[in-house]
Amino acid sequence: MSGATERQIAEVAKAGEPDRYAAALLAPAAAQGALVALAAVAAEIARIPWQTSEPTLAEIRLQWWHDALAAGMTGALSGQPALDRLTGALRQWGISATPLLGAIASCRAGGGADGSGAGGDAGPDGPLMATEGALFEVALALLGGGEGDVSRATLGHAATAYGLARGLAEPSRGLCDVAGGSDRREELAARARLSVAAARQDLHRLRRPLLTAFLPLALVEPYLSAVSSPDAAAAHGADAVVPLRRFWRIGLAFARGRV
Repeated sequence: MSGATERQIAEVAKAGEPDRYAAALLAPAAAQGALVALAAVAAEIARIPWQTSEPTLAEIRLQWWHDALAAGMTGALSGQPALDRLTGALRQWGISATPLLGAIASCRAGGGADGSGAGGDAGPDGPLMATEGALFEVALALLGGGEGDVSRATLGHAATAYGLARGLAEPSRGLCDVAGGSDRREELAARARLSVAAARQDLHRLRRPLLTAFLPLALVEPYLSAVSSPDAAAAHGADAVVPLRRFWRIGLAFARGRV
C-alpha cells in the first residue's frame, strides 16, 4: 500500500475517530497500520446514519460495508483503502470480523448509545457493546490480546463509558437521547462515570501494549467535563476536547500504564 494511501487512511481516522487514532500511534509498530485502519473504518461507518436524512440510502451504504467486510475476509478487495488494509490484517493474524459485522448490524438497527434505540440496554449486551465494544475487542485482538485478557463485562463497561461520554460531547451525531435536558445529561454522565470506574478495576492489570486498545477511556472525564453545563454540549460539539489535550491525556495514560 502506497504512502499516499496510508496518509489518506490516517486523515480519515484522525478526523472521525481522533481518540482511537491517537491511541494507535502509541501501539507497537507492527499493529499501528491496522489500528489506524480500524479507526478509519469505524469513522466511515459511524457517520453514515447522520450523513443522510434518507433511511433507505443509509441502509444501502451500511449493507455495502457489511458485505464488503465479509467478502474481504475471503480475500476480495473492495477498493476502499481502509477496509482492505484492515481485512488484510485480520486475515493475516487470524482475527474474526464477527464483532465488526455485528457493529454494522447494530447501526442498521438504529441502536442509540444510551440504550434508547433498537439495541436495548446500554450494558454488556446492549448497543454500545455491539459498536464501541466491538472496536475495543478488535483493537485488543490486533495487539495480540483476547478473551483471557479482558472479560466481556469489562468490555461492556468500557464501551458504555466511552460511548456515553462521546455521545454527550457530540450531540449532532444523535448517539444519545438528551431530550430530557440537563437532568438527562446528568443521568447519562453518571452512568458513564460508574462504567469507567468499573472498567478500570480490571484494566489496570493489562500489559501496556494491550492497554493501548483502551486508551480512548482516558478521554471520558474530559468529555464529561466539557458538557457539564446546560449549554456546553451545543457549544463544544466535536471540539469538546482540543487536539493537544487529547494527545496529552492519551500519552499520559500510556506512560502511567493506566487509563
